This record gives sequence, structure tokens and C-alpha cells, in this order.
Amino acid sequence: MCTTQGIDVVTATSVETLDNLLAMLSEQGRALLATTPLVVASRRIMQAALERGLRGDIIVAGGADDDSVIGAVSQWNARAKNG
Repeated sequence: MCTTQGIDVVTATSVETLDNLLAMLSEQGRALLATTPLVVASRRIMQAALERGLRGDIIVAGGADDDSVIGAVSQWNARAKNG
């Protein structure tokens, strides 16, 4: 999810996706990602994110399918709006 002010949340449906994203980012980008909320498709991906130094909110979706990921992003968005 992206606003005109930056990225609000990032999704990762596999460890490979997460690793590829980290490899593509600059040092500054990785620092920003480290505190950006992350929606992941499984606890395994959550653990990989923690091992890679990501410390923002990590939300585990019910699976890697579109409905699960969109549902998790929607729940995160509702919590973010309610503070």
C-alpha cells in the first residue's frame, strides 16, 4: 500500500520475495523497510523477516492467497487508522 507520502505496508508471500526485495534496496531503503509494517503469508516468513533485522509490525496472513493477504492488509489498515 503506497500513499503520496511513502509506503505504508509491504507484503511478502515467500522468503524468496523478502530476500529479493532486500537485495534490490539500497542501504537507506533497507533501513526504511526495517521499520515498515510487513504482511507475510506464514510464520516462517515472519521468522525470516525477524532474522533479517526487520522490526516493524509484522502481520501474519492466513495464507499466501489473494484473499488472505488482502484481508490482513485491510485489518492492518483499520488498526492503523484507529491508532
